Amino acid sequence: MAASNILANLFSTMYNNEMRNKKECLAVPSSNLATKILRTMQTSKYIGEFETIDDGIGGKIRIQLLGRINKCG
Repeated sequence: MAASNILANLFSTMYNNEMRNKKECLAVPSSNLATKILRTMQTSKYIGEFETIDDGIGGKIRIQLLGRINKCG
């Protein structure tokens, strides 16, 4: 899977769960690039803690949402 598709899926999953006022979300699949971007978002206080889950297929990322993600176009 291309990196842009993984990142698009990551951001749309986080945004959709924020709009539904969820406290956490599960993004599938995970990648090293997605982890680095989430770490940057975490230091900027857009998200809380996140955890990478290795399931042997593609991995998952559990992300704590803080309600600070918006749609910027």
